[in-house]
Amino acid sequence: MKIDKNFKIFVKKKIYIFKKIELREVNKDYIKSLSFARYLNKKKKYTIRLQKKYLQNIEKKKRSFILGFFNKKKLLGTMGCQLHKKIIVGKKKYYNSASFGVLVFSKFRNKKLGQLMVTSFSKILREFFDIKLIFINIHPNNSVSKKIFINSSFVFVKRGRQREYYFLKKKITNKNYRNIKIRSEVI
Repeated sequence: MKIDKNFKIFVKKKIYIFKKIELREVNKDYIKSLSFARYLNKKKKYTIRLQKKYLQNIEKKKRSFILGFFNKKKLLGTMGCQLHKKIIVGKKKYYNSASFGVLVFSKFRNKKLGQLMVTSFSKILREFFDIKLIFINIHPNNSVSKKIFINSSFVFVKRGRQREYYFLKKKITNKNYRNIKIRSEVI
């Protein structure tokens, strides 16, 4: 899915941007971070060429996209999103929903960027895409991601085979959520 906007995130005195990843930005650091991510849904051998092709294929899809998370033109991580017309969790049906995953590049881990990315991207989905239900699935052993999502106002819903499901609360009490200002810009 082609996204024709950039999303500027203003937090404290810093500016971050979610925007399309240019193919030239796929480099060794990007691939190294993918290769060392233990809990990605698709575990495979990553190369620069294959990742560029993957990004091109995602852009052709109608309900999926990947955005890069930047600060001062430096790519810090990526956010992959899937938009769903309908999902079923247990016996409940949900419409107009989105799920996403986050990857903070190896160099930038342990700097609270994961929580900033999750919180600001959740806000983007609600405010600019009008998504009512936002959920994620996490491998049960991925304690780092669990902590990030729980601290970003996600709550545990259900355990499936090798996955745990978390939904974003309807009313978000996270003070960081309120302190983040977002502006979209058409490219």
